[in-house]
Order: sequence, then C-alpha cells, then structure tokens
Amino acid sequence: MTSRPPKSVWRDLTDTPGEALDLELRSQLLMQLQTLLEERAAGGALRNLSPEELVAVRKGSIHALTLTSLVRIAAALGCEAEVKLRLPYARVIE
Repeated sequence: MTSRPPKSVWRDLTDTPGEALDLELRSQLLMQLQTLLEERAAGGALRNLSPEELVAVRKGSIHALTLTSLVRIAAALGCEAEVKLRLPYARVIE
C-alpha cells in the first residue's frame, strides 16, 4: 500500500519544491490574516499597518507579500505563531 501526499496546486505552478512550500506558507498566512482583518476591522490594531499592506492582504495579493512581510503584519496585529515541519509521506510497503 502506498501513501501519497495531498496534491498541492503550488507544486503545479512552480519549478522547485522550495518555491511551492514558500507559496503554500504565504497562502496559509494570507488567508488567516484576511480572516483576522475582517474580525478586527474596527479595531485599533489596523493603525500598525501601512495602507499598501492592508490593501495587499485584503485583495489576497500573494505575490506582493513576502513571508517576512506577512509575519510582520501578523505581529503588528498581535498574533503569535507556531511552525510545524513534517517529513513527506513515506512509501509504506506491507
């Protein structure tokens, strides 16, 4: 029996696994930040963000935001983060 990893659209759009992982991480952060911004739209936390950052997050402009900029935005909104790495699915033979 073989276990296969879930198919990622980012793998189809990039040339290397590193690029795919970068886009996957940015995508996950971006979606979570969009939800957070919706919840805190009237809150004072938004004053910590530049207008450009706010627009990029709200529009989902993944290519306008680096992983570093998304982490800084999350920190400005008072978020904490947790990173988990896992090995790719291994082939299991029974």
